[in-house]
Amino acid sequence: MVVKRVKVQVTSVQQTIFIHNTKSLEFIRPDEEWNYWLEHQSDYLLKDIDVLQNNYIINHCDMTMCAAEADMGMTMARYTLVKEILNEGTLIAPFERVKSRRGYDLICPLEHESRPKTRAFIEWLNDHVKKEQ
Repeated sequence: MVVKRVKVQVTSVQQTIFIHNTKSLEFIRPDEEWNYWLEHQSDYLLKDIDVLQNNYIINHCDMTMCAAEADMGMTMARYTLVKEILNEGTLIAPFERVKSRRGYDLICPLEHESRPKTRAFIEWLNDHVKKEQ
């Protein structure tokens, strides 16, 4: 979850606007990812927040970041997509990171798996993923 660079308290989170990215909502309810995030926070006061009470639904991750930068509310995003913004200090992640339930699969035809370029890409990708964790 990322917000504009301000001090965030649980009481302010209860009144905040939650910004949803619809790209990740194609087959799920708009509150599912937020509720999953809330359930995995250690502060028990965060567990009962109704994220659908105050929300914006935006259809692209970049736009949700712009909305957060404009103080329109809080949004969540994949760390790899926002780490540069976080490092710059434009936005902050004031709460615990939660590992996503989602993942990606690399697929290719079986006969391509042993090709040198494919092997090199798989090895590079595995190394990159290990560094990000």
